[in-house]
Amino acid sequence: EIAGYFARAFLYYVSNGMIDKALEIAQIRFIDGPGMRAGLEVCEAALELVEPGTVIEASILGRLGRAVGMVSGDYSRAKGLLDRGIGIARSLGDSNLEMQLCGDGINVAGFASEFAASREFCERVVELAEVTSDPLSESGAYLHLGMSLFATGDTLLGFEYFQKSLQRSIESRINERVSSSHKVLISAYIRVCDWRLAGEHVQQALDLYASDARVLAQKASVEAMTGDADDFDSTLKRYLEVPESVRDSGEGPFRYLQMA
Repeated sequence: EIAGYFARAFLYYVSNGMIDKALEIAQIRFIDGPGMRAGLEVCEAALELVEPGTVIEASILGRLGRAVGMVSGDYSRAKGLLDRGIGIARSLGDSNLEMQLCGDGINVAGFASEFAASREFCERVVELAEVTSDPLSESGAYLHLGMSLFATGDTLLGFEYFQKSLQRSIESRINERVSSSHKVLISAYIRVCDWRLAGEHVQQALDLYASDARVLAQKASVEAMTGDADDFDSTLKRYLEVPESVRDSGEGPFRYLQMA
């Protein structure tokens, strides 16, 4: 709904010749599906108005590339848009902007299962972290590097990157990203059967969102594995009270409930 208001504001500014204001709207950063979907047409229109080779163009290319990749599912076009934006950021010497665009690249490549490309973006973000600070992009880079290492059996270094991701998430002050970092750590600790640390991160995640279906399912899994029958029954009841329309889709919580 909020993204819809921004789209209407963009059209209002364009129709009244207030192009600078319209381009400000086009650079608003949405990281959720509905927001990116609503911003697709805005970003497409904004590219026709923006001065080429500018920070504003690179920023809008990043917004559009992320939306195209993660909403439309067109990885080839998304990467082309992001590469254009990254090229502009490099030519301008804007490391912060390049880091943000590479962070978008991580998510788009990961969404498309282009793991080699995702890792390249991750490594570039880590390099840029030495000269700038963008905790949201850093968090995404460390998260994906951790997942890659975990998948290849290097759990020790994987956990190190997961912890770095959590720390950068906290620095970003975006609770949704903090919650996501906790969820990844819960999954990782469940995988190595460290129920105590999994439980600690479950509690921290629920402190942020008490009715998060995925975390409740993870909590039920931990309680089942530790034989905590009473708490398991209580947690399962809490999970079932979450409206089905807002539960995670896909394998999300169901994998943990199956394990439980």
